[in-house]
Amino acid sequence: MIHTSPDKLIIERYAAGELGENKSRELTAHLAECSICSEYHKSIAREREIFLRVYPYEELLKRRASVNTQNNVLTGLKKILDML
Repeated sequence: MIHTSPDKLIIERYAAGELGENKSRELTAHLAECSICSEYHKSIAREREIFLRVYPYEELLKRRASVNTQNNVLTGLKKILDML
């Protein structure tokens, strides 16, 4: 039997909450009946859970804000030095 299903990118977008309401409903129904896609979706969910345990989103945002602040300070210092 040939497996006809959404491509993996659609399932990945579904897992990330990036699909519209209609597409999400269609894919939810498909996942309920298709073990191949359902297993792929479960593997993505497990990978995401592991990733977020290792790299918590809130911590990444804090680090990013810190880097942006450091960059802003360096840019400001460069402007001051240029004026001298």
